[in-house]
Amino acid sequence: MIHEHTQFQSDTSRAFAFATQDIKAMPRELAQFKRESASLRRELPNGEGHPVIIIPGFGAAGIFYISLVLFLDRLGYNAQSWDQGFNLGYNEQRITSLVNQVKKMSDKAGKRTILKGHSLGGVFANMVAKKAPDDVHSVDTFGSPLDIRKSAGSTPATLQKLHHCLNPESSHLLEDEGFLREIAQPAPNVPITSYYSLSDNVVDWQASQLPNTKLSRSIEVLGTHVGMPFIPDVLRQSLGQKPSALRAA
Repeated sequence: MIHEHTQFQSDTSRAFAFATQDIKAMPRELAQFKRESASLRRELPNGEGHPVIIIPGFGAAGIFYISLVLFLDRLGYNAQSWDQGFNLGYNEQRITSLVNQVKKMSDKAGKRTILKGHSLGGVFANMVAKKAPDDVHSVDTFGSPLDIRKSAGSTPATLQKLHHCLNPESSHLLEDEGFLREIAQPAPNVPITSYYSLSDNVVDWQASQLPNTKLSRSIEVLGTHVGMPFIPDVLRQSLGQKPSALRAA
């Protein structure tokens, strides 16, 4: 027990050191986003009033993405963050609540909802697309551990242990091969794009790889894990075409 505790402390220290590299780079990436926001809005096509939900990463809250929500609104989308506060990990209750939020937004707008999930939020987005395919237009994930079976190193292991602590009722799922296989598969009838970075210090980039199908693809980008959804070049790729060009409303 003492050895396990010492090992966990050691793994946590290494994981924090790696994550800190990403966190230190975030102010620079956010500053770049702020500088280029106006030109991006002129450059990118209109969102056609499509509803968008941004799903935060593990340990983050919707308020962290408010600048992105405002940017999407000004671009012609109807954007909001998920309505569950901090993302403290995966469980079915949170998925059900997110499905309900998607259905409400889609019904109100008369259009399918676009899901953009950061890190663990991308896992949520993919699962919601499977449960409510008629209400989800498309899914974009940013540095998401869609197949955690491919994760390696101390950071993913530490995050999984922390997830266990915060979600004891669903902790067994991360050891269930059937569940891990399920979350690794993209929703069959919804376009999904996974953006990943080789310099991601939090999620192993290999865990973000999707099978290459007609509706799913993986795109390498430059940037950190923490700042990935805000990076102008990532936004150019993820917002580069009108929603109607990708899929009917």
